[in-house]
Amino acid sequence: MKNIILIGCIVGSLIGFASVRGVPIDTIDSPAQAKESDEASVETLFAAANKVTTASMNPASMPAEKQMQLGSVEGITLYDSQKDAIAKLGEPLRVTEDPHIAGLETYHYDRMNIVFTDGIVDFVEIPPGIGSVLIDGIRIPASVEGMKQAFGEPDFEAEDGVGFTRGEAVLKLFIDESNGQLAAIHYFHIASV
Repeated sequence: MKNIILIGCIVGSLIGFASVRGVPIDTIDSPAQAKESDEASVETLFAAANKVTTASMNPASMPAEKQMQLGSVEGITLYDSQKDAIAKLGEPLRVTEDPHIAGLETYHYDRMNIVFTDGIVDFVEIPPGIGSVLIDGIRIPASVEGMKQAFGEPDFEAEDGVGFTRGEAVLKLFIDESNGQLAAIHYFHIASV
């Protein structure tokens, strides 16, 4: 009985996948047509996954389940490797190694620096003056006010700035005491605090 249910699920999934792609099953009659259809579907899915949207409403006013989750900053996640970063952003402008900490490397890009520890993202640093930051696919003004509008009130305050936490991710805004302006933005895993 379990086998019949499993087979039914597999067949149903195949039929559902074909209908979602808009390809009637009886129209695919050769491996070449199937491959061409698959390539078109992959291109469509890739384009949709890489689409950047601009918020049309204040993200902080969205329902809790729709609020920004800090899944990525400038396309980088906290679980990316050096290879992932290069695949997403291209080769860095330069790479520096920390002379005091083994395994700590920084990839320098125009809009950010990515610090890796043993090949995995340790934190992402966004310098001041870049204008906006891409967070979870939404472009947000790179200012204290812009971040507060997007995320609401900060989840914590520190001597050197404020921060927002979402699950295991932290976005910390470093604020210059002398002028109250944004000095840098760091995106990191809460376990590294």
